[in-house]
Amino acid sequence: MPRRFLRSFLNRLSIRSLGLICILVALAHGEAYSPMLLSEFHHSTARTTWLVSEKLDGVRGLWDGKNMYFRSGKPMELPHEFTKDFPPFALDGELYCESCSFETIISLLKNGDRLAQRTQLVYFVFDVPQAQGGLLERLFVLEKFLDSTPHRFIKILPQIPMQDMRHINAQLDKVIKKGGEGLVLREPHAPYQTGRSKKDFKLKPSLDSECTITAYTQGKGKYANMIGALVCQWQGKSFKIGSGLSDELRRDPPPIGSLIAFKYQSLTQKGIPRFPRFWRVKQEE
Repeated sequence: MPRRFLRSFLNRLSIRSLGLICILVALAHGEAYSPMLLSEFHHSTARTTWLVSEKLDGVRGLWDGKNMYFRSGKPMELPHEFTKDFPPFALDGELYCESCSFETIISLLKNGDRLAQRTQLVYFVFDVPQAQGGLLERLFVLEKFLDSTPHRFIKILPQIPMQDMRHINAQLDKVIKKGGEGLVLREPHAPYQTGRSKKDFKLKPSLDSECTITAYTQGKGKYANMIGALVCQWQGKSFKIGSGLSDELRRDPPPIGSLIAFKYQSLTQKGIPRFPRFWRVKQEE
C-alpha cells in the first residue's frame, strides 16, 4: 500500500482521534461481526475519487480477534502457525494463493487432511471493521500493528486512489489480462458497513449475483437421464440456469435450497438476468 497516502490521512488525525481508534480496537477483541457485501458498480455512480483494489478470487475470511470464520459464519480451522500472533482485533480479508485456483483454495480449507498445507495461503486484508475513520485510516491501524509484529501470513491489500473511469478501466483491463477477476471500488471516507453496501462496489467484465435453487428441469437428448437446468429464485423472480453446468453437476446437482453464484450479461425489461451461467456453489464459502 502506498505509504504516502496513509501518512497524509494520519496527519489529519488528532491525538484524540488516534486514541479513540486504539480504544475501539481494544474493545473489538473477540467480537464477531457481520461482513460488508459489495454492490455492482455502475458508471453513473457519482464519486470524484475511489480507492481501487484487485478483487481476489479467494475465500472470504472474517477474523474476530481470536478465530477465523467463513462468510457463512462457520469456523475456519487454520494451523496454529498461521494464526499465531494475529492481531487481537477484527479483520476482514481474503484467504488467497496467487498460484492456486479457487477450487484448490476451497479444497485446502475444507479437506481436514490438508490442514498443514493451508500455510500455502496468505490472508489479504482489505479492512479493519471496528476501527474508526475512512478506509485508509482503518487499515493504518493494522499497518501500525504489523510494524511492531510482522507476520508472513498477513498482507494489506493495496488500495490505489483513482479519479476517473479512464484510469479505472485501464486498471481493470490490466487485472483481467493477467487472469484476475476484477476490481473493488470503495469510497475513501465511508465507514465500514455491514450487509450490502451502497458505498463499496465490484467491477467485472460480466455481472454476477447469487440465487437459490428451487427446482430442476428434466434433461433432454444427451442429458435425458440428467437435469436440464436449475430453476432459481432471485430478487422475487424465478428463472432457469442451464448454461455452465458440467455433466457431473447435471448427474448430481446441488440440493434444492442451495445458494449458488451465477454470471449474467444484463437484465431484461422484466428484470430477469439475461444469459445466466452457473458459476459455483456459494455454500462452499
